[in-house]
Amino acid sequence: MALRKPYAQTVRQLVDGSYENGGNGRYVKHCQYSASGQSFVRTFLLLQKDLLEIFEYIEPSASNMNTYSLRNFALLLRLCTEIETNYKEILRANVFTPQDWARLTMDDYRLINKSHFLSGYKARLPHLDTGVRTRQPFKAWEEGRSLDWYKAYNDVKHNRSEMLSQASLNSVVDAFCALAILIAAQYLGEDFSHVDYLVAENSDADNFESMQDGYTLVKFPNIPETERYEFDWHELSQRKNPVQKFNYDDLKS
Repeated sequence: MALRKPYAQTVRQLVDGSYENGGNGRYVKHCQYSASGQSFVRTFLLLQKDLLEIFEYIEPSASNMNTYSLRNFALLLRLCTEIETNYKEILRANVFTPQDWARLTMDDYRLINKSHFLSGYKARLPHLDTGVRTRQPFKAWEEGRSLDWYKAYNDVKHNRSEMLSQASLNSVVDAFCALAILIAAQYLGEDFSHVDYLVAENSDADNFESMQDGYTLVKFPNIPETERYEFDWHELSQRKNPVQKFNYDDLKS
């Protein structure tokens, strides 16, 4: 049976196969759904601006994907820190009981794949060459592997003098696409402006949806029908508690 309420900070496909038909994606703007969505979207857009600035110095071509620099490292550090902040915000908004919030590990963060189906998302950056344009940065989780771009971030963070080459343009692009997917998986294409509609409506021929400012494209996954949302948001939003919490504690081994 499909879900009758949305989970906090968790975008899901609707039973009709869409993500927001009939205004039923507007739950992302409800105060019980997220208390700080605007801040996370603004940060994402700032980091996107910084990525585009790097593209002014390093041509985003397939032949330059291994190019590394201190500026790449600085952006990789900020991207992955923001990704970790998003992970924690999702866990805090739902049911999750850690031993220590300051010592969460990738095993904790990986639980979010169960609720958000991150490994099924794809992101596309139009400035990149065709062969490297489309990314699936969480795919490794589906295959039981670690995330290469996140390992690169940790390697260079802890040993920059020897591991700076890990701060490649490829790692930066993967990390940015991972953040774009995390934002999409929480807020669709909502930019939290005063205009009361979702902007994730225009898509390209492969069903990639435009995100907040129309640059980054994200393809949302098809998920099992029993895990989809089924509700009339206009009616549900009038109730006292229209949003529920996902129980991550039930997933712990």
